[in-house]
Amino acid sequence: MPSNQALAARATTGGLDRWGVFILSATGVATAACQRDQKVYRICKQFHFSAAHVLSQLPDTHPCSRLHGHNYTVEVVLESETLDENSFIVDYNDLYPVKDYINSTLDHRNLNDVLPVATTAENIAKFLFDRFKPQFPQLSKVRVSETPKTWAEYEESR
Repeated sequence: MPSNQALAARATTGGLDRWGVFILSATGVATAACQRDQKVYRICKQFHFSAAHVLSQLPDTHPCSRLHGHNYTVEVVLESETLDENSFIVDYNDLYPVKDYINSTLDHRNLNDVLPVATTAENIAKFLFDRFKPQFPQLSKVRVSETPKTWAEYEESR
């Protein structure tokens, strides 16, 4: 593993850090793009729902300003430095409240009628994070995808 001095020298011209992340510093100061010294366990579970929405804050000429729908994918990510007595962060079955909420509140609905925020993927991710963080303290991020090629993610800064 390269020393911090070697990483700093490499960063002045650009290079890979010890995690394989490219770092570049125009000022000559090393900046690690993703520094994680502690080890964590991480799980992710996906949920799916179909819903419509309108982004009324957009100009009338924008296609998303009209009623349209998506087949959404929601991913919840939970992290912990330790495992429980069953060697889980959380049993996937214990995430049923997330599934139930998505199915009963969001699925086949107009999201503008059921969410208290502008219904962008970014806001939906934060809304779901805030909704479930008290119940699942290990929740570290929520990702919402409207299409197979797009997603928005919310996580608290560390």
